[in-house]
Amino acid sequence: MAQQPGNSRLKVTVRIDANLQTARIEVRGSVTRDNLRALYVVARRTSAMLPGREIILDLTQARAAVEAIVELHDPDQLLRVIGADDSKEPCRLRVLDPVTG
Repeated sequence: MAQQPGNSRLKVTVRIDANLQTARIEVRGSVTRDNLRALYVVARRTSAMLPGREIILDLTQARAAVEAIVELHDPDQLLRVIGADDSKEPCRLRVLDPVTG
């Protein structure tokens, strides 16, 4: 799925479309289990701004440890990230995996 990352530094850009219907969280760098929590924080804050809207976690320009990708696709973990346990309407989170090559 993805190669093992070397450096665990991330660069994150959040882009919200003009109609406030979707947000794209673009990630560059190396995603590890250790820094995955930072991505969850960004996703949760973005979903607080856009409740019920689609949020795309775009890792296509990033490298990621296999364990991090597995955790990102864990339904129980995603429910906590998207706010399904909150009183607000949960967002729809879509993960675009890193490109392998």
